[in-house]
Amino acid sequence: MKRALVLGALAAAGTLLAGCLGHVGVPGGYTRQDLERQPEARLAYPGATLLHEAGSEPVRGIEGQEYANFSAAFGASATAVEVEAFYARELPARGWQLAPEKNFRVTDETHAVTWRKGDLLFRLGVYKKNDLQVPRAYDAYTTAYTIDLLVSPLGK
Repeated sequence: MKRALVLGALAAAGTLLAGCLGHVGVPGGYTRQDLERQPEARLAYPGATLLHEAGSEPVRGIEGQEYANFSAAFGASATAVEVEAFYARELPARGWQLAPEKNFRVTDETHAVTWRKGDLLFRLGVYKKNDLQVPRAYDAYTTAYTIDLLVSPLGK
């Protein structure tokens, strides 16, 4: 009986510890749902319209481990400079630091900026106007952009 109580207490403590450390066994420690729960997952320029959400769970791909990610696309009546300035103010106030070494731009974007907080990256990408890869509906906005939350363990 005493042994069962001790084992039960150890199991409960282990569960609590695992909750504090992230998902044990989940590559990168985050699932898509974990990323969606981050306060910055839907941080949008004031008055912006949510256009699309997407993401994926961690998987082992052809090129190795792919970590969880989450993205949201928004349309705003503000200029790209105003949108970027908003994130440049908001993210550092929330503990994020610029991570220029992680900047990358994809073919349907004019530019992108990346910030880091621990093992997470927050990426802002501004879509090109009238680009064939960008949904036509996005052209109705002065600026259409995406924010991405990506798992990127330090040192990798």
